[in-house]
Amino acid sequence: MGAMEDFLRLLGLTAHDDLPRPGGAARPAPRAPAMAPAAAPGRPAAPAARRRRLEQTLRRLPDRYRDRLGLADLRPVMRAAAGERWDTAVDHLVAALCRCDAPITAAERQELRAVLRALDRPTDRVDALPRR
Repeated sequence: MGAMEDFLRLLGLTAHDDLPRPGGAARPAPRAPAMAPAAAPGRPAAPAARRRRLEQTLRRLPDRYRDRLGLADLRPVMRAAAGERWDTAVDHLVAALCRCDAPITAAERQELRAVLRALDRPTDRVDALPRR
């Protein structure tokens, strides 16, 4: 058994803990990590952290466009966001921006594309919005 087997055993991914170790040394008991490690710089964040960031971004979206959309356009977005129906909230928001021909900045366009990609939604409607 090599280092890889020991590593997998520590992660609890093997069922061979009852096998003797070469040299008669006792095997360490597998430990469950207390919490998921933070992502290293340049590496993707853990799914839970990514989901929290996405939800925070989605909660802020209606306020960001309040100056360009009326309450009637924002109400369905806010209602869907309040129910954590994120895909519906973003669909309503993009549809309202298209309907009102509201201009958006390059940063807003990039953010909307990222949110849509994270929700597995098409981004082509964002490309049609006028530039600010």
